[in-house]
Amino acid sequence: MYDSSLLATNYIYQDGYDGQRVNRANGHAIQIFSVLTIIMALMPLTTFMRLRTVGQFSLVLVSIIFSLFALINASIWDTDDHARWFSGTGLCHVEASLRQPLTVAFSLAMVLIPWRLIRMLRSDSSPKPQILSDILFIWGVPLFFILPFQYLVMTNAYSIVPGFGCVPEFDDSWLSLVIVYIWWILLLPVTFILSGIMCVAIYQKHLNFSIPLDDNSSSGINRTYIKLYILAIGIIAIYIPVQLTFIIRFVPSHFTTKSTFTVQHSDSWNKPHFYHTSDDPQIQYQPWAYIAINFFIFSFFGFTGKAWAFYWQILQRLGLGKIFPNIDRPQPKWSTYDSGESRTSLLSYVDLVGYVTRKLERQRKLCESQTF
Repeated sequence: MYDSSLLATNYIYQDGYDGQRVNRANGHAIQIFSVLTIIMALMPLTTFMRLRTVGQFSLVLVSIIFSLFALINASIWDTDDHARWFSGTGLCHVEASLRQPLTVAFSLAMVLIPWRLIRMLRSDSSPKPQILSDILFIWGVPLFFILPFQYLVMTNAYSIVPGFGCVPEFDDSWLSLVIVYIWWILLLPVTFILSGIMCVAIYQKHLNFSIPLDDNSSSGINRTYIKLYILAIGIIAIYIPVQLTFIIRFVPSHFTTKSTFTVQHSDSWNKPHFYHTSDDPQIQYQPWAYIAINFFIFSFFGFTGKAWAFYWQILQRLGLGKIFPNIDRPQPKWSTYDSGESRTSLLSYVDLVGYVTRKLERQRKLCESQTF
């Protein structure tokens, strides 16, 4: 692709930088939590694949891939000393080409999920899964439009930022708006509108919280509705502001008619651009967003009997029983209530839906006691 000796002379051996340094402690923390949350997200991923829910599966898959990128890159580019850097050949060609298609696929999944849930809430029967159309909706544009045509507006093959790793860079032409940026701008308000409609659809189902939430005949239904409420509120309160910040930060405010297409086959286009931390100090913390998504998915979908059996087997296969003997013993039963009492284990508080269920049940009992 390019002359490595020329690359080393012009890019790697740059002396005299005396600016802000990459936060190496942050990099080590990202590596540790990326591994943990990837393992946490594996069970929901396999569950969504078995249930053929394309939107949720794609969401988790993209989050896991980005976490893998963060895990690899934080361990390679953990310094501002360009002389010690790996040039990124091969690895960055793959990562830089996939980042934008995966980002748009994630945004499309965030549109599809509330859309399918709205249809489910408004239907008296369970809608049949439309796997092929869902796959085309989420992955059609990223794979068949953005992936091949993004090279028309990329300023170079890839760039590298300390602590974050490989990134693509796009010019500020109108063509770049059509190929890259327009999807971020269009999909965000669509997601917001669908989330609002989803809240209305949930409310119209008239969930009756007067039914005891720990009753076996109703707990499954109540947990399902609570999940829907939390999902809708989470999209509006968390995802929308984060994406809006992302758009404000990365989308150019002005566009021109000049494109970098004419220099794509030149030597300058094939040379990567190496940055220092001071060029963008905040980007090294961006992988925490993927880690948070994996943890949220785990706390949202990971607290089932099958999930705990899966995680327990992973701990046993890793040989952690030699360090923690309790792991080699029979798997404990994780439940919201311990022996019928209101006490809860520490891990049960990670169960987001179970935690909300317990709070609502306590509130209901308090209202009943005050009434009588």
